[in-house]
Amino acid sequence: MKQKRAIGLSLIVWIGVWAFWLAITRGFHPLFSLAVIVTTSLIIAYAIAAYINHLVLISRFWAKGRH
Repeated sequence: MKQKRAIGLSLIVWIGVWAFWLAITRGFHPLFSLAVIVTTSLIIAYAIAAYINHLVLISRFWAKGRH
């Protein structure tokens, strides 16, 4: 239950980051749909990298005692 709550909160934060980034960068794209596509792609890529870092890499290094 605690893990589901953390994942839900994390998703809400990522949606907030997406909305903020879209609002800031929409003027730099010729079409709003292009701004949505680019912003969504970048946020998904960054979120995947962050989750891999925290869930896989950090836990693997801590298990081996390499901080």
